[in-house]
Amino acid sequence: MNTASAASAVGDTALAPLFAPHGIAVVGASRNPGKLGASLARSLNGFAAHGGHLALVNDHDSSMYRSIEAAVAAGPIDLAIVCVPA
Repeated sequence: MNTASAASAVGDTALAPLFAPHGIAVVGASRNPGKLGASLARSLNGFAAHGGHLALVNDHDSSMYRSIEAAVAAGPIDLAIVCVPA
């Protein structure tokens, strides 16, 4: 189900950003393939390929957004997934 069809299935409810987001931020994304942040980023590549805004946030990697604020400036963020150590 693509983002547009998911949005029409959810309708204009308060849950639409959760089930049909326009943009997703992965806080704690990583280039290390063994880390959860890298696995999550890989699994969301299809979302980005279908026009969704995927923002990888990690202030220790200069190729990613340094903050949520920087990610929001680049496109809409409706959902943030946090995968950082406790």
